[in-house]
Amino acid sequence: MRSRIDRAGRLVIPKALRDQLGLRPGEVELTADDAALRMVPVHEDTLAEADGRLVIPASGI
Repeated sequence: MRSRIDRAGRLVIPKALRDQLGLRPGEVELTADDAALRMVPVHEDTLAEADGRLVIPASGI
């Protein structure tokens, strides 16, 4: 599947790939490996503090 990079450096990821990989708007981590670009979504920390304890909210599981 091909895409284009515009003059501003933006890359459109086709909807089929976004859906397949579960990508949503937000931050991604980019790394370069030889001639390849790797993009990994940055997930928000799912830990929260409650009463001085670290907990994982039910929605974060």
